[in-house]
Amino acid sequence: MTVPLEWIYLVITVPFAIVWCVLWLYAPQLRREQVRMSIVFAVIGVIAENWFYYQDYWNPQSILPVHFGSALIFPEALMFGGVFGGIASVVYRAVFGIREASRDFGNPLPRLFIAGGIFLFVSYTLFFLGVNSIYAHASGALALAIYIVFRRPDLRGASLASGVLMLSILFVCYSVVLMTVLNMEQFLASAWLLYDTPLDKRIAGIPITELVWGFSVGASISVIRAYVKGIRYTAPML
Repeated sequence: MTVPLEWIYLVITVPFAIVWCVLWLYAPQLRREQVRMSIVFAVIGVIAENWFYYQDYWNPQSILPVHFGSALIFPEALMFGGVFGGIASVVYRAVFGIREASRDFGNPLPRLFIAGGIFLFVSYTLFFLGVNSIYAHASGALALAIYIVFRRPDLRGASLASGVLMLSILFVCYSVVLMTVLNMEQFLASAWLLYDTPLDKRIAGIPITELVWGFSVGASISVIRAYVKGIRYTAPML
């Protein structure tokens, strides 16, 4: 089908929302965390798009853009950031049936500041050095995941498996959109700022930038909460 350009961002988000709903139904014990992380990353997603992605990565249209001062808030950005963050935070435990075994009830703030600092330092440094924002943020997320795994080797399996799962989910969801929306190439030409540039590399029609971002962000989101709160899981993988 041919979709008006202003609706395509929403269409892209729909398959991810379906996955989110499936996880919510399949793993009721994880619903609270899934919803909370969705809210957090909905906000983070809007901030990232305004500060970075709109500048050098993409400039999509929206069905209902909202101007808040100098910020541009798309309901689709809130939705995509929320469902992606919610999926990444619980998919590993939902798929493998992993549960919390213990928790360190010490002060989590130092670990939270360290995690945020690593991500921001790497991302901002690369961005200001001229690296495209999507790769800068993917590098920041990957650096954070590596640091957490170094500090908590028991989370290695969770991080790696979540990265692969999120990469797979992203690949399937985007493939569905590509097969469904007949004018996706027109959308990419109008919205994707890397279109027809040396960074316009794709696998099965899907930009490699998205695949790299999906793996890196998935690998980090999945273990942030466990690292910050000192949570240990049953039967850690790998």
